[in-house]
Amino acid sequence: MSSSMKLLVVSALAFIFAVFADNSEVILNNGVYSLDRNTYSDFLDKNEFVMVKFYAPWCGHCKNLAPIYEKVALKFTQNNPQVKFAKFDATAEDASKLLSPLDIKGYPTLYWFKSKKPILYDGGRSEDEISNWVTKKSGPSVSPISTYADLKDKLAAHKVVVLGTFDKIEGNSNFEVFSDLAYHINGVEFYYSTSHEIFKEVGSNKVVMFRQFDEPKLVFEDEFNYNNLENFITSNKNPLVIELGPETHKFIFGDPKKKVVLLFSLLSGLDKNIVGCYKDAAKKYKEKAVLALVDSNIENNANIISFFGLKKDDEAVAILDIEKDLRKYRLKGDMTCPAIEGFLQNYFEDKLTPFYMSEEVPADWNEKDVYTLVGKNFKEVVSNSNKAVFVKFYAPWCGHCKALAPTWEKLGASYKNNANVVIAKIDATKNEVEGITIEGFPQLKLFLPGEKESIAYEGQRDIASLKNFLESHVPGLLEKSQKDEL
Repeated sequence: MSSSMKLLVVSALAFIFAVFADNSEVILNNGVYSLDRNTYSDFLDKNEFVMVKFYAPWCGHCKNLAPIYEKVALKFTQNNPQVKFAKFDATAEDASKLLSPLDIKGYPTLYWFKSKKPILYDGGRSEDEISNWVTKKSGPSVSPISTYADLKDKLAAHKVVVLGTFDKIEGNSNFEVFSDLAYHINGVEFYYSTSHEIFKEVGSNKVVMFRQFDEPKLVFEDEFNYNNLENFITSNKNPLVIELGPETHKFIFGDPKKKVVLLFSLLSGLDKNIVGCYKDAAKKYKEKAVLALVDSNIENNANIISFFGLKKDDEAVAILDIEKDLRKYRLKGDMTCPAIEGFLQNYFEDKLTPFYMSEEVPADWNEKDVYTLVGKNFKEVVSNSNKAVFVKFYAPWCGHCKALAPTWEKLGASYKNNANVVIAKIDATKNEVEGITIEGFPQLKLFLPGEKESIAYEGQRDIASLKNFLESHVPGLLEKSQKDEL
């Protein structure tokens, strides 16, 4: 075998496997290292820059991201090999304990590690978006500018630029704060200058934000510390009113302390006066809420339109309180500036009643073995009943719900006309109930007479297990219906 061939074989083997001193094996495939509980910590110890994709094998979004992630990984393997890309099955045995310090609420979740310190990736999922984000994180967080011409070029090229001007860099604690923030804040280009040519235009020892929207130039004027500067940049890096889309979704819904105000409309025909007063409202409630526009003509917005019980042609303003169980408030019709202003003022003065979706009550809602509940009759049937009510909260598209449906019908037939229990179902995608939050489908809840809290069923979904559950919780439950006994 020639020396060149031997080198090729060795390189190929190195590309497929990486073996560490503790004999834990890390598999490398298409530029992505596969980590597990035995290799995770050691891999982070030995590599300064690591992007990790936490995934679930069954997750469709994870499968869609996989080829894109591999392309980015291979690009960095070739051009910047000190940056490593890895993946970790977050559903594997013992993974939850190891990963508990991270905020993993869904899949895929990407984290960037620099010297083992994690930062949640909040960018898009295209090849360019991931590449650009990682390039910034693995390089200098802030770049120098020496001429005003150079500054103007940067302002033309980027929507948001933050410029720090400093008399000196070395030993300057303010510059250290500025650089640290530049590393952690995304969606903004950071530059610094020690040039007198720049000082003449923007001043020295200042932080200035330049934007291609709203007020184009903002000067930081508070006491120079990390928290104040962070608040200045994060609260001003986006427009006062932002349109909902894949790139803005996380900003709009990402801060649970801020209310989300959404204006639904076919934006191409939206009155400019309405946009103007909506921007005024955004300025007024900037510290309390994020105000956004939802274009009803965009197909990807269909889910959030239906989430608020709206139709495509409806014009409405709605408020979502993420911190309080996703409570919703809705102004429908009368899309005037006084109506919008009054709606928002009443909300922040705690004068509004939450909106809960409901279908109309079916005429035959209680005539079948399984009662059909909707938002409008739920309280009457469940809270005011002298019977226990076992409710299936389902979604029509849910595969597990469809699989459970025949068993649930059998359960209903088993207790038809029973004096102690009612078997019911509710489409939780079209009906909402105050005080009940549904986080997955199906959810089975037993409501006992006189009890405020429901009992969640988490056992097997066969008929015998469901019956045993009911018989253990409902006093005097008869397995046969009264009709059968007669």
